[in-house]
Amino acid sequence: AEQDVVFGRLAVSIDVHTGSSADQCSTMPSPKGVCKADGASLPLPPELPPSPASAQASCSGHRLAANPKILENIKLIRADVFLGLQAPVPRSQDLPSEAFGTPRGQDLVVSVSHAWRNQAHPDPNGTKHSEICSFVDALQHKFEGCAIFLFFDFLSISQRPFQDGQEQRTAGETARFGAALQQMHKMYFLADYIIHLSFESDAEWIHGEGDRHTVPAHVLRNVVVSQVGDWWQVTSFQEGAHVTEVSLFDRVLSIDDRELESLEQLQQLLEDESPIPRRCAIQRYPFGRVNRIPADERGWVFLERFITAVKCAMLQEDQAAGIIITNSPAIHFQILTYAERLRSAAQSKLERGGCNDSLRKELDTFFGLLETKRFSAASTDKLLIDAGQATNPDSAIVKDIMQEFADFLSGHWSAEAAKQQQQANRLGAAMLKVASDYLFSWDSSFSAARLSEIEAASTLDPAVFVLLLLLPVALTLSVCLAPYTDPSAPWQQQGWWWFFGVPMGYFVCNALFPFFLAATAGVRLSRHAVAQSFVYAMGVGMFTSLVMFTLSIGLGVFPLPQTPLITSTLAIVPLPLLWLVVPSWQRRNTAFQWRVIYAVLCCILVIVVFGVLFPLVNALVQSVQNQALQALILLGYMIIKLGFERFGRCLATRLGADAMPCFIILASYAYELNLCVVLAKGFSWLHFLELLTFDAMENCYHIWSLRRQWGRQRDGAAVDSGRQYFIVAELLIREFIEVVASLSFLVEVVVLRLVRPKFNSLVCSATDAEIQTLVLLLLMNCVVELSIGLATHCFLVRCGFSPLRTLRGLIASYFPVFLASACCTAMFFMMIQLTHQGVDYTFQFVWLIDPSSQWRCGLTWEVS
Repeated sequence: AEQDVVFGRLAVSIDVHTGSSADQCSTMPSPKGVCKADGASLPLPPELPPSPASAQASCSGHRLAANPKILENIKLIRADVFLGLQAPVPRSQDLPSEAFGTPRGQDLVVSVSHAWRNQAHPDPNGTKHSEICSFVDALQHKFEGCAIFLFFDFLSISQRPFQDGQEQRTAGETARFGAALQQMHKMYFLADYIIHLSFESDAEWIHGEGDRHTVPAHVLRNVVVSQVGDWWQVTSFQEGAHVTEVSLFDRVLSIDDRELESLEQLQQLLEDESPIPRRCAIQRYPFGRVNRIPADERGWVFLERFITAVKCAMLQEDQAAGIIITNSPAIHFQILTYAERLRSAAQSKLERGGCNDSLRKELDTFFGLLETKRFSAASTDKLLIDAGQATNPDSAIVKDIMQEFADFLSGHWSAEAAKQQQQANRLGAAMLKVASDYLFSWDSSFSAARLSEIEAASTLDPAVFVLLLLLPVALTLSVCLAPYTDPSAPWQQQGWWWFFGVPMGYFVCNALFPFFLAATAGVRLSRHAVAQSFVYAMGVGMFTSLVMFTLSIGLGVFPLPQTPLITSTLAIVPLPLLWLVVPSWQRRNTAFQWRVIYAVLCCILVIVVFGVLFPLVNALVQSVQNQALQALILLGYMIIKLGFERFGRCLATRLGADAMPCFIILASYAYELNLCVVLAKGFSWLHFLELLTFDAMENCYHIWSLRRQWGRQRDGAAVDSGRQYFIVAELLIREFIEVVASLSFLVEVVVLRLVRPKFNSLVCSATDAEIQTLVLLLLMNCVVELSIGLATHCFLVRCGFSPLRTLRGLIASYFPVFLASACCTAMFFMMIQLTHQGVDYTFQFVWLIDPSSQWRCGLTWEVS
């Protein structure tokens, strides 16, 4: 069997810490629990999360399945449990069985190699634990959905006590410990990832460590003092003794100022009767002796890096670099350098038909490196060195392991390399599965209360649909058709613009934010709060007008260049005032305060994405003449939109999935109207077909997601109806807005052309033929979107849904956001086309460079 061959069966301890036995002691409270300092008891919380299914399944598919003896004596701690631990860390036997698990084929095993700081505990302050947690957290995000298990010596193998009051290992634990030593070193070779930590003991301070005090010498009669290297140390207490003056691992310095030279001397001094009570000098070391040997010079650490290098040498270079996780670039470089030497030697042997001994020679060079390493003897399992209970020195143990390992590799390199490559490919398959789950799995689900609300509101009056279509058009046209003075006139003559166009336009745009915040934060707006929302929007509109008016006076410029970018930035300033819209009783709730903060962040993101990024991408599209390149840039709109929605999904984990439709509504309106503007500026069949392809792909994505849900239901898995309706809701909202936004834009363009075209850059200079082509294109877009919507409707009806009923319920439940988003986006993207906004996608700004230039129409200026 492989477990009897890979490394042999040496009854030794591969220890990556102080250069001592792996049987070091540690303690760590269980997740959400507290580890008592005296170690007398370790209360374990009943709410410890249950072990995942993978922890109870067979490890079939993972390479550890070929090594069953390893997992009989070595425990793998679950990553979710490890992340919840507190410092200092507990012993393996102090955690419940639910904290451990067994990996399946798609799960990950991560082994940790590190240098112990102290004789009895590797990480008293939790510094290493925090470092490892950051690495594990990154792996969880990379392999979302895969269970992760860690080999961490303190938590994977039973340990001796390291604090007063902790129980000794039982006979069974001791037997399993001995068996684990025979298998433990294989964990580094068979793990999927290996964490190598760099740490220097002098860089950390431990409370009380090194403090000196004196105690009556007679108290030492109740403790066991052992020789540990050149130290005399308290290693245990006499049975039944109650000692408070000294603690475990205290160093005995002297008695009556006489330094100790032997245990016999100590015994004699304690037995001699003296008329004057003897005093003993003690030095405190709460977690045992500090190992001062640098990590790079320790023999055990070298062994683990050597094993990792062998594993890396059997993989391709890019794969090898990926399985090493470390906080030290030097360690990473060292291991990869070792791996390259071994890889080259192995390749030379293969090229010569296996007759060349270059691999063996290269392996032997590492024995020379081992001779330069240092070993300590501070292990709590080697306290009685003189008694012959640990007669095998650490250096001999490591040499035996490396010799056994080298002998095996010399004859089995190719076979082991094939297995390592297969294991690396399994990780690649796991990443593909994670990517698939990320794209097609849905974590969001409507709450039961929201589902009931949607169902109750499904009898919405159809007149609301008409309102959603006509009100945005009416408000937008009221601003765009106002009798403004020509932009070539000075700012003093722009009364209509300063006192109606700017306040009204930005009142409508900023009215979005109170309703968007309320919907995302879960605030039920009263009539008073609604009135406050309109007052806020009016105030921001007037504030924007005042600032722009002041800038125009101060600079002596009209129109101000790129006004929408300036006003979008100004809109961020008053957002904190939205706190006043929240009812006072909700403001006192701390948890709700965070919801409002997240909602305000969402509003800022809305401004940045749709008020800044979209106009900048528009400018990029207009500056490019090549249609193929324009088509590529159009993909940017989709990416920005999907990124905004993905951000919404992330926030939904904190705000709740019921807030997610707000992001879909706003993103869909902005995306659709902006693309209508792009099409109106220059028709291209390539662009039109590209946009239709995007729309079809989005529909296919939602339909495929629904089919996955039904597939899980057929397989017997529980399916959340709220999740199914959430997918349907996204699909219906998109289709509805794509039709309504296209129709609204079509009406606006036609009216502007017929009534007052000269101030609008879309229609002012277009010929009648170009306008007819544009109207035909927009009509075609509406027809296509309507056709796709009808096809989606038929599909959902066939699947048992009631699309129209659900859509009416969605509009009623999210009506303030629907109406505010429709009005805001229609106003903003059409106002950008007004000459008075100073939007010049060429960034030439002719009226600034040449004040004598003449305005013709739209954004067209002629140099005189």
